[in-house]
This record gives sequence, C-alpha cells and structure tokens, in this order.
Amino acid sequence: METMTNELTVIPRTIGMVTRMMDAVNIEDAVIVSEEEQKEHPNFIESNTSGITLEELERNCIVPSFGDNRLTISHQKFIHQVEDAARMYFTGENFGNTEIRVSHKIFGRVPSALTKRKEELKPEDETIYYQRMVFCFHIRSMSRMMNGEEVHLCIGGVRSLNEENLYAQKSPEKFKIFIGWRVKVCSNMMLTNDGLTGRLEVMSDADIYSSALRQ
Repeated sequence: METMTNELTVIPRTIGMVTRMMDAVNIEDAVIVSEEEQKEHPNFIESNTSGITLEELERNCIVPSFGDNRLTISHQKFIHQVEDAARMYFTGENFGNTEIRVSHKIFGRVPSALTKRKEELKPEDETIYYQRMVFCFHIRSMSRMMNGEEVHLCIGGVRSLNEENLYAQKSPEKFKIFIGWRVKVCSNMMLTNDGLTGRLEVMSDADIYSSALRQ
C-alpha cells in the first residue's frame, strides 16, 4: 500500500485507514460548483445529488443483493460503522450532524409485481435504492485556521454500487473513507483531501469498523 505523504498532525501514522493517493482514472465527469453550493455544503460537489437522512435511507430504500441472494452492505451500515469508529478513536470530542447525499436512483419491483404492466403499478409495487452515496461529519471541538477561515476536522466516506458485480456471487465490497481539514467529495468517487484517504474492500459492515481502527 502506498502511504500518503501529506499526513494530518492529529492522526498518528498507525491509524487504521489504509491510505492511498487518488488515481486520475477514478475521476469521472468534471462538474461546475456554484458559489452558493460551496457555502451551503462546503465539503460536497453537489452536482446531480440530493440530500437524504438516515431515516429515509432505512425507511424508503431496499438493500440490493448479489446474484447468490446475499445482501450488499447497506449505505446506512457503512455510515454507522464509520461514525462508531470515529467516536471510539476521538472519544470525548464534540461531533456535528452527519450530512448525506445520494444519486443515481435505481427503480425496481417487488416480486408480486413482476408481471404487471407499468400503468398497473401501485406505489407499494415499486422499490428504489441509490447506486451512489457520500456522507461526512465534522468534529466541532477540533478546528484550525486556514487561509483566514476556521475549519473543522472532517470525516466521511463514499461508495458506488456500480463498482460491484451484483450478478455474481458476493465478493469484497469497495468503499472509500477520508479524514482531513480541507475535503471536497462527489458521489462519482471524485475526492480531494489534504489528509488521509483510504480504500476498503470488505465482506461485512463489521469489517468496515475494524479496518478504520486497525493499528
């Protein structure tokens, strides 16, 4: 694994986020970010994304499965595990709210509606999930001045289900996690960061937690 040379002074080298520089091939479409977007959500390149809450993810979205009917790791479990790992590592610090943005809504049907014509479908016949999700939160009690502006330590993650072959048997799922003072992230996996960026390949949500804390 390649270690990033630009490390955060608040994080020891042994922190469990496996670090790796972003390759240019991971950057997809360029987007133009308005000044208004930058002020409202300074860590997100919003583009075609929309905001969502954890409750909405859990209540309104299904969890897609692999070809062997084993579930993928849900977006909300990814978020919870990173939050829990951060709270464990930064015990006693003041955490802000978690912001979540999603894109690429995928529509489906419940099994009982597979033979229905489109015009016959009822709301309860349809399912949705979001292919791409990005989230972040700040540690409000950890800040520094940069270019005359106070910034707080930012932690989060991004994943895209189009990186998985959902038609095959379950295999390690891919996630990216990050921590830094200056972070800009988009659901198309574009990520710039002055701190640490790690790529995880895990089989369960518990692996996310342990990978984020591994010494």
